[in-house]
Amino acid sequence: MAKAWNINDRKGPLRQLQKGIKTEVDYTLAHVVREGERLKIPMPLCRKVLNMIHELETGKRMLSQQNCSELAASVNS
Repeated sequence: MAKAWNINDRKGPLRQLQKGIKTEVDYTLAHVVREGERLKIPMPLCRKVLNMIHELETGKRMLSQQNCSELAASVNS
């Protein structure tokens, strides 16, 4: 199945970022972050992902494997 996967088959936020289309994270992930803050639940990883996606949308960050490495490092710290 993995060998048959085609980059053009991608859907969702990754595809939107690749095409320069604004994602729906302000309505989904941002809601989760806000609710966590309201309930006093720390949401550092969700906030990091949200910030990264905003940076990707605005061109301040490039879509690369480095983003995954950065997220993994923040989980392990």
